[in-house]
Amino acid sequence: MYRTGDVIRERYDGNLEFISRDDAQLNLRGFRLEPTEVESAVGRYPQVAQAIVTMSERARDDQRLVAYLVPKPWAQPNLADLRRFLMLELPHYFVPSVLVTLEKLPQTPS
Repeated sequence: MYRTGDVIRERYDGNLEFISRDDAQLNLRGFRLEPTEVESAVGRYPQVAQAIVTMSERARDDQRLVAYLVPKPWAQPNLADLRRFLMLELPHYFVPSVLVTLEKLPQTPS
């Protein structure tokens, strides 16, 4: 057998129940992707200092990839240009639907 990254449990009736993933991989509309790949592409844009990518799921059929980015101190990235850049760098299903600019990424004290 091989490791899939899925965390499951066997139910009393013998069926397997999916619990979660054991890695950061996301399943977005049937496509498996690693958020770090998208974060890396966003980070290659010259005006971006940091980026985090996550999936937003408002409803079961409304999944969106969201990129939160921190611009370099001197920059004000044009989000339309960034989207065009990402469309050249990534498969279409990896391009975030939403791009959000932040002053800094939120961090916990630890």
